Amino acid sequence: MSTETNKSLYLTANNTKGNGGIWTYKTGSPDKPVQIPATTLFGFKAEILIDGNLYLTTHSGDGGIWKYEIGGTGDPVQLECTAGFGFDALIAIDNTLYLTAQDKGGIWKYQIDDPEKPKQIAGTEGLGFHGLIVQGRTLYLTARDGGGIWIYDIDGLRKPTQLEPTSGFGFIGIVAVNGTLYLTAQGSGGVWTYRIGSANKPTQLRGTAGCGFSGLLMLDATLYLSAQGPDGIWTYQTNTRTLTQVAPTRGLGFNSLVSYTK
Repeated sequence: MSTETNKSLYLTANNTKGNGGIWTYKTGSPDKPVQIPATTLFGFKAEILIDGNLYLTTHSGDGGIWKYEIGGTGDPVQLECTAGFGFDALIAIDNTLYLTAQDKGGIWKYQIDDPEKPKQIAGTEGLGFHGLIVQGRTLYLTARDGGGIWIYDIDGLRKPTQLEPTSGFGFIGIVAVNGTLYLTAQGSGGVWTYRIGSANKPTQLRGTAGCGFSGLLMLDATLYLSAQGPDGIWTYQTNTRTLTQVAPTRGLGFNSLVSYTK
């Protein structure tokens, strides 16, 4: 049996009011996604999962970073010293969060549970990024305004640099699987792949043209994608190249998604 059936997705809602909280969906289930009651009035954008806790960014430009304990009884809580900061995506390396700032605010880092405020990484000022992932000690970032993919060595002193074959491509979400980047395109440009270290340009996945997605993750050989607008969750089977809407999620709008094994 596929391990996908043992996974729960945790999703941040996307609606016109900017709230909607966090939802859960059991992969392969005929049941609709369920909103977590304690999160109803909160508006989150991106999330990562660390040791049973979700760390989240908000739609608000000054909402900072929040934490929600999966399976807990409490409300999401704001990490106090992050109030006033506006972030988009985030990832973790050891006990440090790396974040993309809203607009063109560069890359920031924050030590989890540190009383110090988040700090902007020198040399990233004025650069605008959407999503990010890490491979080893290198960040891969999707740039705003059709700026392609950029890399940043977190142990180096150089500024982020653009991967030349990706210049002119506009991406949002990004994940890495076995040396290949999977990316959601800005607008309705579908899903693309780019082989790390390749001199070739990114390639669009067959059958995804004209579809608009934001977040994505890979479970086994299946991509799970959150559609732009209220179009729910979609799957893309990488072995059969088949794109399908998950029927119970129709009419619901989500930003990001992570998986959790119960």
